[in-house]
Amino acid sequence: MAVNASRVQAAERLYQDNEALALWQARLFVTGGDLLDDARQVARIALWKACLRYDAGRGVRFSTLATRYCRNALITWSRREQSWRTQVVLIGGMEELW
Repeated sequence: MAVNASRVQAAERLYQDNEALALWQARLFVTGGDLLDDARQVARIALWKACLRYDAGRGVRFSTLATRYCRNALITWSRREQSWRTQVVLIGGMEELW
């Protein structure tokens, strides 16, 4: 997808103005610890994608789109993280049985 310079500048402005929204969404999924940094990064990446895809002409507020992008990315990340942790625990438990 080709993006012109003015669109990137607009996306950067949207990102700066709405980064707190992404960080707040991350806090809803993780309350603290090491995973909070990962959740924040996932939310920031999703926010950037929302900034690049936003079209004001569609009549949707940016915060609505950004919240949807962040929430979906965090749900996907959370499921993968939970699956990975379950696999590690099971494999670790199996090694002890041997």
